[in-house]
Amino acid sequence: MIKDGVLDGVDIVVGSHIRPVQDLPFGKYCASVNHVACATVEVRIDGKQAHAARPHLGINPIEAASQYIASVGLIKIDPNKSWSVKPTQIHSEVGATNSIPSFVKIAYDLRAQDNAALEAIIGRMKLAAAGLEGSFGAKASCEVTEYCPGPEYDEALGELFKETVAGTFGKETLGTNCGGGGEDFHFYKKAKPELRVLYYGIGSGAAPGLHDRNMNFNEAILPQASQLLVNVVGKILA
Repeated sequence: MIKDGVLDGVDIVVGSHIRPVQDLPFGKYCASVNHVACATVEVRIDGKQAHAARPHLGINPIEAASQYIASVGLIKIDPNKSWSVKPTQIHSEVGATNSIPSFVKIAYDLRAQDNAALEAIIGRMKLAAAGLEGSFGAKASCEVTEYCPGPEYDEALGELFKETVAGTFGKETLGTNCGGGGEDFHFYKKAKPELRVLYYGIGSGAAPGLHDRNMNFNEAILPQASQLLVNVVGKILA
């Protein structure tokens, strides 16, 4: 959509999403859904194959991978931000167990409170990969295979939203900000940094959780949420 010019002439983007009961009670709204910046990183470590009886003739990528995993586990960034980095898959050659394999692949899942924290983690992971050649003689690559930016919301639009909710349904329907997970909506801001962005949450009684195969929500929220969107857009255009 972005490549097709959907943002041409656009100054403000408004998004919303129903929230599960764990985030918002039915009939309440939050002005900010605080998604995280997230990425999948694939690390490939190439060693040198050899017979296990002569390990000195090879370069063991599994040993290098164990060192790499330990190094990534020691990464430190701003403790005032929430973030996580963890290996989720590790693969090597399928074959004889009495030989040193030629490569190892490790997949990592990264989550961070904002884009700057995510980039800091990725940068340190690349440094750790580069250091394996000096330590083991193994060559390593570190590639981001999937990526979703975090939110960068417009504060003034957030305040306008709160005023609109209070004026439409009463202050008691304003909930606290919620969030979690990634959201590709935020590629709009990434593609066009000057955009003003609002993305709010709707308490719809969704249970047992978002994207659960048995998820359901209270459809009584639909006319109420539709009216709120009309009023929010009306205030923005005014």
